[in-house]
Amino acid sequence: MIVIKFSIYNQRLRRITSGIIPSNAYGKLKFEFDFRTSDWDSAVTKTANFSYLGDNYPIELDEHNQCFVPKEVIYSPSFSVAVHGGDIVTNYVRNPVEEIKSNTGTIPPSDGETTTGVVFVPSINEDKILSWTINESGDNLEVPAPVDLNPFDEWVEDETESEYEWEEE
Repeated sequence: MIVIKFSIYNQRLRRITSGIIPSNAYGKLKFEFDFRTSDWDSAVTKTANFSYLGDNYPIELDEHNQCFVPKEVIYSPSFSVAVHGGDIVTNYVRNPVEEIKSNTGTIPPSDGETTTGVVFVPSINEDKILSWTINESGDNLEVPAPVDLNPFDEWVEDETESEYEWEEE
């Protein structure tokens, strides 16, 4: 299961989990909302409103403030989501979608999430974009070597620039 997390402060919706959603994630993709302010306490029902090309798909949140993302919105280039409950409505947040013709995507499993029988294999393309391959059988896994995505960091060959003074023994 892929879980993308959002936080909500008053009427401000913000996506916490980064990454591009693979277009083949339907049935495996949930959104989770963290309500950070007390103004949402009086909302008996909270609903995520998904929007794609002008069509809206409201989905009621469960007791964990989660819901599955409807298949009808997981299309390239993106879809939007807002949350409403009682008389409170948030802003819409755009969620980019990558058109996938095979079982690849760019979102790893969320922290603490168990994935029985599904392995997420990382890879980095020539443009240094991190993506994940979903291998449901767990066979023929090839994990790439690590790649330095930040060539402008503080490391210079075998030395670092530092003002730390090493103690001699």
